[in-house]
Amino acid sequence: MTLVVHRPGLLTTVQDLGRWGHQSSGVPVGGPMDWFAHRLANLVVGNASDAAVLEITVMGPTLECETAARIAITGAPFVIRVNGSPRESPLMVEAGAGTIIEFGECLAGARGYLAVRGGIDVPVVLGSRSTDLRARFGGFEGRPLQAGDRVRVGTTTAPVAERHAGTGGGMPRVRQLPPMGSVPARGTVAPLRVPEGSDMPDTRNALRIPDLATPELPREPGTCLEHPPAIGPGPQGSVAAASGASAAGSAGAG
Repeated sequence: MTLVVHRPGLLTTVQDLGRWGHQSSGVPVGGPMDWFAHRLANLVVGNASDAAVLEITVMGPTLECETAARIAITGAPFVIRVNGSPRESPLMVEAGAGTIIEFGECLAGARGYLAVRGGIDVPVVLGSRSTDLRARFGGFEGRPLQAGDRVRVGTTTAPVAERHAGTGGGMPRVRQLPPMGSVPARGTVAPLRVPEGSDMPDTRNALRIPDLATPELPREPGTCLEHPPAIGPGPQGSVAAASGASAAGSAGAG
């Protein structure tokens, strides 16, 4: 399966969950700006959470599906037309051969994500398919998409949109997904350590974090991302991190 790029948009790149394990050699992690939206798009189409998707910034592309495909669009809301019909993201499209998906401007935020069943199929570089624009490697030839590019999609054994195969541009099925803000928070409870004497109420002792926002990823030796810093009142009522080690670990991770 191939996506044909008719219009590239302002900045459309291939991103997976990043290039971990090479920071000590000066290679940044990279990956998506919005991990939650990235993983949600993959979840909707049945991909692994770390599959490569298209990250779309501010002004989106116009893409054509050469064959039937299942596609999910999440993240920031864009003006979208599917075969000329206006739609609202987030959504899932059971696309037929010849389906045209056209992105306009972003209505809020900055970045949206388009996942295709099977994942975007580009070469793996240093363990990742993410685009590193500064170093010019990874993703689609180390650069943003351009008009005329043909983006390959990986294969999957599961049947996808079989009823649309060979329809030559028949009307795709579009399913509206719940707004991003209404997605239930499902996941673990991460404790916030509140020092004695703090005026923070007991109800602040736990923070629920969605599973999709907390992927289990390899870490560089010496980094500390698992333990949030203690939080307490700082000078003149400001909130300050009481754990220097944890704060330093978080800064290094960013």
